[in-house]
Amino acid sequence: MKAAIKTGSSLWLFTFSLTGAGTAFLGSYLPSIAALWRLHDHQAGVLVACFFTGSFTGSMLLSRHLRLNLNVGSWLGCIGFLVFAQAARFASGFHAAACALAVVGFGLGQLMSSVNLLVGAAAGSERSKYLARLGAAWCAGAILSPVLTSIAIPGISPPSRLSLFALLFMIPFGATQGRDCAPVLMAECEPSVPSSGEVSSKRSLAALCIAIFLIYGGIEAGIASWIPMFAVRYSVTPLVAAQWLISVFWLGLMLGRIYVARVITPSTENLMLRVAIISACCCLALYVVAPSVGTIWAGGLLVGVCLSPIFPLMLSAAIASGLSVRALGAALAACGLGAAMFTAILGFASSLFSLRAAMLLPLLALGMLLLLFWRLQQRNASDCLTAQFAIGDAASVENERIRALETLSKKRTDQ
Repeated sequence: MKAAIKTGSSLWLFTFSLTGAGTAFLGSYLPSIAALWRLHDHQAGVLVACFFTGSFTGSMLLSRHLRLNLNVGSWLGCIGFLVFAQAARFASGFHAAACALAVVGFGLGQLMSSVNLLVGAAAGSERSKYLARLGAAWCAGAILSPVLTSIAIPGISPPSRLSLFALLFMIPFGATQGRDCAPVLMAECEPSVPSSGEVSSKRSLAALCIAIFLIYGGIEAGIASWIPMFAVRYSVTPLVAAQWLISVFWLGLMLGRIYVARVITPSTENLMLRVAIISACCCLALYVVAPSVGTIWAGGLLVGVCLSPIFPLMLSAAIASGLSVRALGAALAACGLGAAMFTAILGFASSLFSLRAAMLLPLLALGMLLLLFWRLQQRNASDCLTAQFAIGDAASVENERIRALETLSKKRTDQ
């Protein structure tokens, strides 16, 4: 019998920290390769969009066999980073790097989606906490991503560091061989024989979740990909310091998710989400409108803290709602699609207007996210009310049946 990998295994935390470093590295790498290849903002946006388009595709093509997704993600992550590292050595490596980033994105999309679903198989009372810890591990990897590009390892060039980092993706591949990866999730996620009304309800819920994840993915990627460039351009921050600014943002996300994992309860989830979105709007507005060295560093940390509860709580709610694996894969893929769309639009808007004007797009998206959450809460309240009426009707029918039996029994006794 194969040894099973537990839901809270440190292997998943390690794998997610790798995907965090792999996803966030481009934010700190972008200023240096933009200078090397003399890229305009819209060209830099195309590079980021290639990565997140690959991530979207990898999540969208998620297989029911999650072990296969883990293996494919590990191999493509390794190969893609090796190719990108070689392309970054040449002044004419833009097109090869774009293709390599799409491959890396596909691999990381497969890894992140499959691990999210595996960890999401935990019991409902523990699901949010496990997913929040997983998110904290992702942020820990993202915080260390500038190690791949800065002078933190003297004597080794950034492409060489990327090559060494690529080999780490073989660890999850080797660690899962010959072990069971919790196939219980498949049975839990697929409903047996849903009625037509349930199918319609699930489709509307899936569409709403996809829209929410689409916008959230765009917000997080847009902020993470462009704040180093924003700091260099508007606060006279040195390039090496700007590369580490992205880590401040991920540090805020990590601290917030650790806090969420400790204090979250089902009764406080909705309130925490509303407060998080409104606070993120305020912090991002301060960051964009009044940029200085102090506001950029403090704003990056606070925006990360405020955004931290959104993804784990929404994913926990989506899994608990009983959506199919395909629908969950589509929702997770929407994060990558939103990231690709927002980063590309930010690049083009920056070229047309200014980067400061372009950074207002995530602010607008946060307002849209708040409206979608309000709609989701209305839908959940309506479903709860319908369920209460259904339970009440069933109870009334049962009471009538009991009274009829009592009456019949009494008549028989009298006779």
